[in-house]
Amino acid sequence: MRKNVAAPSHLLILAVLLSVQVALAQELSIRVFPDREVYVVGRDTLTMYGSCENKGEDVSVDVHVALITPDGLILEAPDWNADFRPTFSNIFLPSGLHIPETEIGSHQVGDIRFPTVAPGDYLLAAALTSPGTLELMCEINFAPFTVEAPAVPQIGTILCDGLERRLMFYVPKGLPSTPVPLVFMLHGAGCDAEMAIRLTQGRFNELADRDKVIVIYPEGINARWNNCYQDAGRIMPDDVQFISTLIDEFSSAFSIDAERVYSAGHSNGGMMSLRLATELSDRIAAVASCAGPSPVDSECSDPVNPLGILYIAGTADDIVPFYGSSYVMSADDTVDFWRGFLDTDAEPSITDIPDTVPDDNSTVRIYRYNNGLEGSRVWFYRIEGGSHGWPAPPSEEPSISMGGNQDISACDEIWSFFGLHTLSGSAN
Repeated sequence: MRKNVAAPSHLLILAVLLSVQVALAQELSIRVFPDREVYVVGRDTLTMYGSCENKGEDVSVDVHVALITPDGLILEAPDWNADFRPTFSNIFLPSGLHIPETEIGSHQVGDIRFPTVAPGDYLLAAALTSPGTLELMCEINFAPFTVEAPAVPQIGTILCDGLERRLMFYVPKGLPSTPVPLVFMLHGAGCDAEMAIRLTQGRFNELADRDKVIVIYPEGINARWNNCYQDAGRIMPDDVQFISTLIDEFSSAFSIDAERVYSAGHSNGGMMSLRLATELSDRIAAVASCAGPSPVDSECSDPVNPLGILYIAGTADDIVPFYGSSYVMSADDTVDFWRGFLDTDAEPSITDIPDTVPDDNSTVRIYRYNNGLEGSRVWFYRIEGGSHGWPAPPSEEPSISMGGNQDISACDEIWSFFGLHTLSGSAN
């Protein structure tokens, strides 16, 4: 159990530091530093690096690496205790030694084994002492970093085409001054924005924290999207205009990279993403659809501009038939339609994903059709035995993934695919 270190002990260390001879400090040195300045609790991994140099005589030392919390608690690696046990004991440093920047450990920020749960300003510290003592051999090196609480999804409304439209959106902390990507995640029929977040286990938000992306979860009217199916446009609002208006609004409020706007969706939301690929390809660089095929009879216009298409479908889908119906194309026909439009390679490269979770009764094979117009691609994730669910790894978080495949994370696969495409062509 960790214990608080009284303030006098902390000051004593600093007092000893002030008494160290300058000559020693010049001959022997140690540095420690984190790989970034700001971390988000539960999202980021802190990687520590260290370096050491001995310009003096041969010497043996104890190496101390510590974390100083915002309330002054001093915790030493590797067990992060408060008993001042050295990280490495009795290490021989020969004269002339120079150890360049070397990774000395990685820790999930907020993990119970790494005490950085509370937001605030922290210090990494490193010191060299005589073996078995707290007699300092050189100056203590301090490296500051900050821990922030994660952002939370926000709720908003916007007036579009005479209707008040609801949405949720996630803006990560620490956005750079440079433009950032924008990703839409569209819910399925009968669902809403909150359910889209639960469906994806919040993974798009985690990726947004990691890679500084803004994610929007719009809502369809009456929990449905106006996709390209017959009669949809006569009974539904103009959802293409809704998404286009959201791009405008968020581009006004944030620095959005117009080259990197993307849309993903599940079921009816996936069908809507394919409509965006058809009718908003001048603004969207790539789309992904899970269990949302193209219609047999489309009321939408023909596609115009090349863009990336990722399609995920389970062969045992009992809601949207994998092999098609009188209303929806089969998964293969949907892929062939886009492959033909984009003029990709006729033969795909094929990858079988390891079946790491046999209990999900499904396996994943990826068909990658590359070298399409302007570097576009069509990637097909065929899930043998897969259901209508959203693929996601096992998680204890509340989810409505509907029993999807657990060998892959659809969010990770989709985001990696999006990263290969920009509005003006391949991002390679």
